[in-house]
Amino acid sequence: MSEADHAAEHLIRERIAAARPDDGVLGEEGGDTEGTSGIRWVVDPLDGTINFLFGVPQWAVSIAAEDSEGVLVGVVYDPERDELFSASRGGQATLDDSFFVWLPWLYLFLVPAVGMRLWSEERRLGTMELLLTMPITPWQAIVGKFLASWAFLLIALFLTFPIVWTVAYLGDADGGSIFAGYVGSALLAGGYLAVTCFTSALTRNQVISFILSVVVCFFLILAGWEVVTDWLVRWAKPWMVSMVASFSVIPHFLDFQKGVIDMRDTVFFFSLIGLSLFGTGVVIRNLRAG
Repeated sequence: MSEADHAAEHLIRERIAAARPDDGVLGEEGGDTEGTSGIRWVVDPLDGTINFLFGVPQWAVSIAAEDSEGVLVGVVYDPERDELFSASRGGQATLDDSFFVWLPWLYLFLVPAVGMRLWSEERRLGTMELLLTMPITPWQAIVGKFLASWAFLLIALFLTFPIVWTVAYLGDADGGSIFAGYVGSALLAGGYLAVTCFTSALTRNQVISFILSVVVCFFLILAGWEVVTDWLVRWAKPWMVSMVASFSVIPHFLDFQKGVIDMRDTVFFFSLIGLSLFGTGVVIRNLRAG
């Protein structure tokens, strides 16, 4: 375990001892400390240590209190997303969550379904040659198809405005965070769509295009997750683990969820779009030359 684990647990133990000196504490690092109140705190100071050490923003602090009958209350805090999960005996579980959290998973299937026919259908019907003989360059055709599909996705995203209106009506909505979240969602959709354009150009079969794009986008989600980094850290060097994790869209999308429009995150998504469309252009030019 890291020094950060020990330091975090030491701080938590100090705070518990100051507030409830008669309670016991069971920590992942410091073991079991007996108490006299009948209440024992169970502490995991860094749940996801490997991710924390390599700068991957998927880790949390988990704390629970229990008595002789079982768990009284449990809390999990995700500092990277500023999300709080909590539950109590006899009460309801709660999550401080947002609408945008689920969009990477929704887009994983929605966006490939929208873009899988962009080029594969042209190849299947034999209209690719007709399209490429028109007085437009391949790049104009690629960008035009991409922008038209992206506009469709943006319209679909815009149609979620009743959710924003409801939140603003019922409570005090943070307009800045909502706006940044929508900007990030639009860029995420564009990144997935550009990947789908590339896979669509590779094959005549739209189903194969759909499957390939889902696999690639799934990697872009999972690259920074603990399961992947735990597997890599067993045999790969730290720089390789960090490099693989840097391909994940999640860390960049999280900043938009927090209301931060960072130039580095924006550059990441536009680089993903540009690289994928460039790959599409290479494939289309090869087809034209063949």
